[in-house]
Amino acid sequence: MFHSSCLQGKDEDKKKKKKSNADVVPESVRQRNAELQRQTEEYNKLHRGESLMSLHQQKRKADREAGIVAKKPMLQPFDPDRDMQPEVSMSASSRQKVIASASRLNNRFQRSNFE
Repeated sequence: MFHSSCLQGKDEDKKKKKKSNADVVPESVRQRNAELQRQTEEYNKLHRGESLMSLHQQKRKADREAGIVAKKPMLQPFDPDRDMQPEVSMSASSRQKVIASASRLNNRFQRSNFE
């Protein structure tokens, strides 16, 4: 069996041998990484639009400044008899409108044009 003092000596040796990442990574690699990060940020600013979240926040801020208050929908409990009934009164033209509007939602990362 090992004595506890032997194990403590090994742990202290390991602590002494550990170096931080800054000591391990050469300066040239750090400079290259910083340059690549700067180039990536520059490319993103030029070629990518604003995020959907920032667009939403800007719209909400403009609405608040204009005095428009978003109405909260009425929360109702789930009623299977009412909620699971198929809508049989849908006409062919309204069905085509729904299909056309759904076809514009072809990517989950795009901004929708729902009207």
